[in-house]
Amino acid sequence: MKLGLALPATAAVGGSVAVADEPASRAVLLAYNEFLFVERSYLAREMFPELGDEAERFLPCSTGAEQAFRCCNPFASTPSVRAVQMLCTAGLSIEKLEARNAHR
Repeated sequence: MKLGLALPATAAVGGSVAVADEPASRAVLLAYNEFLFVERSYLAREMFPELGDEAERFLPCSTGAEQAFRCCNPFASTPSVRAVQMLCTAGLSIEKLEARNAHR
């Protein structure tokens, strides 16, 4: 089982976390992709309730978030490396995701 990163228990409650140096497994990346898609949808609807179903069409730009991406920061990690850290911080069990998605 390739997890990509072992996080301390303090990660989910705001503790410090080491950065992964290898990408997560395919199963974890599938879960992370789904998580990001749904999270963005919920966030857009929460931020712009007046737009209803159109809220997801709003795309912010130049917010400073680009610092997390390699296009603007050569030291930034890749999404596949951040996947485990982000999912664990959201309270998900990597082991359960690996087991559930092992057949995909």
